[in-house]
Amino acid sequence: MRRQRTALVVVALALLLLAVPAAADWNERVQKAARLLQDGQPEKSLRITRRLTVEMVEGLGSGEDSRRALATVLALRAAAEAATGREDDARFHWSFATSYSYRRDLEHVSLEPYGEGGRILEQWRTGAAERERQAEGPQQAQETAPVAAAEGEGLEEIEPPRRLETVPPQYTRVARQQNFQGVVILQATIDRTGKVGEIQILRSAQPGLDYRAAESLRATPFAPALRNGEPVDVYYNSTINFSIDHPSRPGIP
Repeated sequence: MRRQRTALVVVALALLLLAVPAAADWNERVQKAARLLQDGQPEKSLRITRRLTVEMVEGLGSGEDSRRALATVLALRAAAEAATGREDDARFHWSFATSYSYRRDLEHVSLEPYGEGGRILEQWRTGAAERERQAEGPQQAQETAPVAAAEGEGLEEIEPPRRLETVPPQYTRVARQQNFQGVVILQATIDRTGKVGEIQILRSAQPGLDYRAAESLRATPFAPALRNGEPVDVYYNSTINFSIDHPSRPGIP
C-alpha cells in the first residue's frame, strides 16, 4: 500500500480549503505542531494542538472540509499524546479522527515522520485493520435494549451498560450563531469496568458538535454490560439530538 503523503500535507490542504478567517493562522500553527513532532518535541506540539482543538471545535461549520481539518489536527494531537504516555487521550482522539477519515486521508498518510507517537499510531492502525478483517471485537449493545449475542451453539442476552450519570454536551459558538440543529450518533467501546474507550462517529452533525457529543459520552460513568451476570466489553451506540430550543441541554435518549 502506498503511503507517500505526510499528515502535514493533508492538514495543510484541508485547512486552506476552509472559508473561515482563522484558516491561514490555523494552518501555520498546525504546520508548526507537525514540525515539533518531527523534531522530537511532542509536549510543545501537544500544547499547540490542544489549543487548536478548542478553537476549531468552537469555530468550524458544516461540511467535509471542516471534518477533514478537525480529523487531521486530532490525528497530530493523538501522536503527541501517544508519545508522551497519554494513551487514553491518544486513543480517544485517534478513533475520533479515523471515524471521519479511515480508508481515505489517514489510511494513506505516512506516520513514520512523527517519531514514537507516529509509530504507536501505526501499530493501532494496523491492529484495527486486522481486527476488521477477522471480524473480532466486543459484543454489541444498544443504548435502549439488550441484544442477543452469538455464544457457541446458542444465543445469550446481554444486559446493556447503564448510565450512572448524564453528562450533557454543550452547543458550540458557531452552531449557536447559525441556529444549527442536528443529530449525532456515536459508537463507543465500554469495557467491563464501565469505562468508555474508543469512540466512532456513525452520523455527523457539525464537527464541533460531534466532538462535544463524544467528549460528553467519554465523561459519562457507566455500570458495565452484563452477560449471565458477568461484566463484558461491548460496543455501545448513543444518539444525541442537538436542538436550538434547548441548546444548553441536548437530548440524550
